[in-house]
Amino acid sequence: MNNEVIGRKKKIFTFAVALFGALVLWMYAIGYDTEISTETYNGIVVEIMGVNTNGYTVADGDSFSLSVDVHLAGTRQILSEIDVSDLSAYVDISGVSGPGLTTLPVTVVVPNGATVETVSVPNVTLYVDVFTSRTIKVNLEKTYTSPYTIGAIAQDTNFVTVYGPESIIQNAEAYVHFDLGAINVGSFNVSGSILLRDAETKVQISNPYVSLSKNIVNVAITMHHQKNVPVKLKVPDVGYASEDLVFISNFDSVVLQGPVDALAQIEFLEVSVGDEGDGNSFSRTMTISELLSENGVPSSVTAVLAEAELTYTVSLPTVRFLNVEIPANRIIIYDLPEDGSVFAEALQGITVQILGTYQDIEAYNSALMTVMVGYHSIKKDPASGGLIGYATVSSGDNHICVVGNAYYVPVSLTLQVIDNVLSR
Repeated sequence: MNNEVIGRKKKIFTFAVALFGALVLWMYAIGYDTEISTETYNGIVVEIMGVNTNGYTVADGDSFSLSVDVHLAGTRQILSEIDVSDLSAYVDISGVSGPGLTTLPVTVVVPNGATVETVSVPNVTLYVDVFTSRTIKVNLEKTYTSPYTIGAIAQDTNFVTVYGPESIIQNAEAYVHFDLGAINVGSFNVSGSILLRDAETKVQISNPYVSLSKNIVNVAITMHHQKNVPVKLKVPDVGYASEDLVFISNFDSVVLQGPVDALAQIEFLEVSVGDEGDGNSFSRTMTISELLSENGVPSSVTAVLAEAELTYTVSLPTVRFLNVEIPANRIIIYDLPEDGSVFAEALQGITVQILGTYQDIEAYNSALMTVMVGYHSIKKDPASGGLIGYATVSSGDNHICVVGNAYYVPVSLTLQVIDNVLSR
């Protein structure tokens, strides 16, 4: 009996101990699974998403490389089950509205139950645009010291392909500038870097994402001592003032080349037009070489177009031009408001050119000429910022013609209407 009671007590004790242990384990498990912990996961690779969604791509997108460290929070049970491979990170450019530099957040995707506490690189600045290419002409720009003249130029690159953001290169122009300085006569070679600038603003382009198919231009240049010399006509005495004669020529000047000292002595070349003609005109034809010989030019000086043929004709006019000065007080401004609120006057006179026969011009009375400006033609002059009005000119003589029709007169108006006129 006693043994049976003792055995029963042992069983009860053993059960109680087991139950107590189970309760302790259960309480520990409950506490372990609900306690929030943190963990850091290193080397999460960041990818770019949304490329070409709105037409934009990322500069150097193919070589873009970024890894971040992520600090997560969660229960110990959840964090113990997360591996680095379960995490991903990305930057989304699909919402970018315009080209250029933009700063975007790094988004980290984590398993359910875990939250992102911190990211080692929370934001990334990217350059987005439509990346394209254009082939454009390479322009040569040069400065050099007088009296040298550039002859032949040969460059090994006439066109270059530009790669980069469309918003930057769409108005780009390529150029090379050579400062040749005090160079000698002869042929020589130079090299220069191809630069880009905006074709409108002329501001140089220095965008790091713009590149060229070639960066250097090699140029062969031939230099000459040259001088552009005017040609004057010497005409016979035909009874007219020289300013009334009509000159027709195919050369107003010729280009000479030779020693600097010899060229410095030649200020102009003179053509003597003979006194033989049809009574209304006198003409002459010669080569440039003959012109040089006639003017006593030394043999060390030659013409660029030595055998070119020059033709000069002097015609006697049947009509005559005359400039007529109309003072400001003779210019009439009409069609003003009837209430008299506007006072207008011309600020200066104008010069009007007229045309007629010699007899009509000689007999013309300039007092017959009228110059009238309509009030409603008055507008702001973009050049001066003041007011100008379109003038209608009448010679007052049926035998006299007014040359041209673009006559504008500076005018002034009373203060209360200036703003209205300026806004037209």
